[in-house]
Amino acid sequence: MILIVGSTKGRVGKTTLAFNFSIALSNAGRDVLLVDADTQATATINTQIRSNEQGGTPGFTTVALYGEALIIQVPQLAKKYDDVIVDVGGRDNPSLRSALLIPKATLLIPVKPRSYDLWGTDDTVSLVSEARAREHQPAGRCRHQ
Repeated sequence: MILIVGSTKGRVGKTTLAFNFSIALSNAGRDVLLVDADTQATATINTQIRSNEQGGTPGFTTVALYGEALIIQVPQLAKKYDDVIVDVGGRDNPSLRSALLIPKATLLIPVKPRSYDLWGTDDTVSLVSEARAREHQPAGRCRHQ
């Protein structure tokens, strides 16, 4: 499974969900890769803290990848892991746009039960529609804006 946890809205719990999914899946015996695609690197920092608290191992692997590297690297890495969780920053950026182009990935859009957060999903849904349209373009024609 490749799960992207992303949204154009910040502060809705993307990193918390991605991190906790990684822990839960690894506790269930799965080999998990957490991809930190947010330049704030919160998932990477949390993994280091967990590793220190767990005596050297967080229970899963974490790597940082950004932008178009996600499109190529995540499918390659997914062959080596049971599950890949991608934590993408809370804004329209090259990493979110690239993550949406990862083949066979599922997007989870966290939303807090507040009007402004619900309205923010419209931007993310628009990006998903744009990514789906680009999937059908010939190779080499996909450009990030």
